[in-house]
Amino acid sequence: MDLDLRPPDHSTLSRRAKQLDIRLSCKGRRTSIHLVVDSTGLQMVGEGPWTTAKHSERGTREWRKLQVGVDEDGVIVAQKLTDSTTDDAGVAPDLLDQIPDDKKIVCFTGDGAYDQNSIYEIFAERGARVVVPPLKNAVPSRSRTRAANARNRTVNRIKKVDRRQWKKEARYHRQARAENTFFRYKQILGSRLRSHDAGNQRIEARLACTIHNRMIELGAPKSEAIRN
Repeated sequence: MDLDLRPPDHSTLSRRAKQLDIRLSCKGRRTSIHLVVDSTGLQMVGEGPWTTAKHSERGTREWRKLQVGVDEDGVIVAQKLTDSTTDDAGVAPDLLDQIPDDKKIVCFTGDGAYDQNSIYEIFAERGARVVVPPLKNAVPSRSRTRAANARNRTVNRIKKVDRRQWKKEARYHRQARAENTFFRYKQILGSRLRSHDAGNQRIEARLACTIHNRMIELGAPKSEAIRN
């Protein structure tokens, strides 16, 4: 094709990125999911090595948190990019809102950062069982709310059979699915954000999660347990 087209420069692409309406694509195969939530850090380097060398100073290094919810197949079904100081449990409602009401959440699994009554409350409303290890010095609550009762059952069970046995019973090993997702994400797409603008960073992270899901859809290995 004999076309006289000028390729856009980086500044033009950055301005256009702010106008993109990107939605997370997650074509999961399941009508009900075991939701696993966790966060990882994505590095954001300041003005780069050129500025560092010019002014003989260390580059300013900042990072963002990528909060994700994944299903049993490792598909990212919800995501949000936040500041590094954002509380993980406080983002859980935003992740939950991204999951359609017609998709049943059977179980929610998270690490100790999600050991809050608010987590038990919002997932109880969706009919989900919460699997979150309480703090080692946790004691049963005197409250009789549905959320407090659910957490009390976990605390009492751990005191009875120890934490390791509780993790086996509750299948807490599902938490590793989030770690595997972060490993794949960083191996494929890297551990840095290339954009400097906060809005562009959110779009970049959403695009990266969509690319991750597409690759899972096209070429994820299927494994089956071998039983003697």
